[in-house]
Amino acid sequence: MANVRISVSTNAVRVHPSVLSPAQRPAAFRLDGEPFEVECAYDPECHTAPAAIETAEAQAAREAVAIKVCESCPARQFCFGYALEIRPDTGVWAGMTAEEIDDLAYVLGTFNLDQNGPAAWVEVA
Repeated sequence: MANVRISVSTNAVRVHPSVLSPAQRPAAFRLDGEPFEVECAYDPECHTAPAAIETAEAQAAREAVAIKVCESCPARQFCFGYALEIRPDTGVWAGMTAEEIDDLAYVLGTFNLDQNGPAAWVEVA
């Protein structure tokens, strides 16, 4: 399968891996090969937030569970690169909140480490 870019982000919406179809994941994660399951697909609201307003305590508890789920996900490193690229506004991505990703992207952006993008030089254990 060739590396084909698909639209996974607009100015208003950034698509979380939990709602990407298996066919969309290779392009979003810049992979050649078979798509694989992402752990967040089993409970997308845990990673993206429920439609209803939640308290700060409920949000913190939900995010803690989502972060734990990400620890065993086979897509974690790819999700991390994808999140650095699209800079999400909300949710938990690769075991980090959108705010943590934004902070890290800012710090990493101060270094010119590689022209191939963050996924090429950052590994999430």
